Amino acid sequence: MSTVAIVQNASTVVIHAVQFHDEAHLQPAECRMLSRLESCLHRGCIISIEHTEQIQPRYTTWKLWEPPSCYDGDMDAVHGAIARCRQAHCDHHIRLNIEDLSYRSRLALMVHRPH
Repeated sequence: MSTVAIVQNASTVVIHAVQFHDEAHLQPAECRMLSRLESCLHRGCIISIEHTEQIQPRYTTWKLWEPPSCYDGDMDAVHGAIARCRQAHCDHHIRLNIEDLSYRSRLALMVHRPH
């Protein structure tokens, strides 16, 4: 992750870039996103992984990878299910659906794009 600071003097603009060296910027965006998502999840959320060959502009049919399951606090199992789906359908789009029935909310995240 880098931060850019712009300093403007009378007629010149100087850009200073500061590079932070942490392990988070070495991980893929998916891992960072899912690790932050873990703090929002609680036991009882329903998680499902879906895939489709092609995304259409108006209507896309998604197929379930595995039956939906309740989140039990094990984020490694979610990572593993996504990895298995990616191995089996590397040329498909894959998304993660999370439903929280206690708040009547649903979140869908694209976790793999084939290109």
